Amino acid sequence: MKKDKSLALLPLIIVAGLLSCGKNSGETTASIVRKGTWAITKYEEHGTDKTNHFADYDFSFDENGTVLAKKKSVLISGTWNSGTSNNEDKFFLDFAGAIPFDELNDDWRIIEKTSILLRLQELVSGNGGIHYLTFEKN
Repeated sequence: MKKDKSLALLPLIIVAGLLSCGKNSGETTASIVRKGTWAITKYEEHGTDKTNHFADYDFSFDENGTVLAKKKSVLISGTWNSGTSNNEDKFFLDFAGAIPFDELNDDWRIIEKTSILLRLQELVSGNGGIHYLTFEKN
């Protein structure tokens, strides 16, 4: 009889295990991005792919809130933070006026987060557009 109950729970255990795949085991966004370097693998603005603006840049996020984008001898500095705003997980970037990095300045809504991927979305007020930004770990 005990064996039958165990077998009945097996499908639930399998489903729970599958649902947990790809999760970050409770790690914070800050602890995830501080590990290693990252690349922008997607930047889309109003349906236009502008990923090439950030090609070959490696991004590193330090614990003091500085983000560095490096491409060969070019180094662009900005600030970053993560937290919650309006009950949503957010990722904040600010590269001041450094073109084209100023396009990334915003409080991005986190739509997916794993130990190797950070997918972000920005709803643009006024024109109703949507921007997407994806960082993937190198």
